[in-house]
Amino acid sequence: MQAATNFKFNPLSVLFIDLFIALFFYKCFSYLTLPLVSWDNFLRCLIPLFFSYFFLPVTLRMIFNIPAIVLTDDYLKNNFGGYAIEWDDISDIELSNKGQRSFASLNINLKDPDKYFNTPIKNLFYQIRQFFSVNDFSIRVDFVAGSNEEIFAVVKAYWTRGVQE
Repeated sequence: MQAATNFKFNPLSVLFIDLFIALFFYKCFSYLTLPLVSWDNFLRCLIPLFFSYFFLPVTLRMIFNIPAIVLTDDYLKNNFGGYAIEWDDISDIELSNKGQRSFASLNINLKDPDKYFNTPIKNLFYQIRQFFSVNDFSIRVDFVAGSNEEIFAVVKAYWTRGVQE
């Protein structure tokens, strides 16, 4: 049986974002109840729908006690995006912390990105993301419970152990 380390979602940050989205939805539907339905009202509803698309699955995973990050001897599984990366495929892992808690992320660079971005749509989104970021994968550690440095130390320990074997 494999040893696994699980990092849970941070309930306070997810709750804060969900309350923020609920406020957006309230404002959105309060505008829609006006007698005039227009493109302006429609565009105001796109913002909460966009945020809900990304953060509602995180909330449901937190409610059903699904961990945010799972580390095993073979791979790193990110439940934010629903993908798993084998330790042998990772060329570099670093923690980018810009001094504020809300901007910390775990940046992962791959040896062969074509293995993970093998469909035309995934490859297109990867090429577009490369204009804005040099990292192949980025995991926000703001939504993970615990200290950013401790999370990075554990992930780095798993990666170095996987590379040495």
